[in-house]
Amino acid sequence: MGGYFVTRAKIANFNYWGEWGKLVVELENLEAVGRMGWVNCWRIWTGSGQHKGSGFNALHQAAWHGASQDVVKRLLHLGAWSMPSTITFPTLSSRPRANYATA
Repeated sequence: MGGYFVTRAKIANFNYWGEWGKLVVELENLEAVGRMGWVNCWRIWTGSGQHKGSGFNALHQAAWHGASQDVVKRLLHLGAWSMPSTITFPTLSSRPRANYATA
């Protein structure tokens, strides 16, 4: 499993590349040793490297990749937040809204 940062990077890479089988196995292995909630983690940016942290977790990436319903159900079963936030928009109410009012 590796250390904390190694584990987070591994999970973030599985999410980023849509490697759902590997992700589920890793998450189940973590849960088996009492390490819960990893399904909701995202990449931590250290200031170097190509991947800057966005706050996108497994459910974000599953939606972006168009993952199957089975994958989404499995992620939810593993504890994925059904209304996750991102670093840019921490809550739904903080997102910019279009003004459709006409003069």
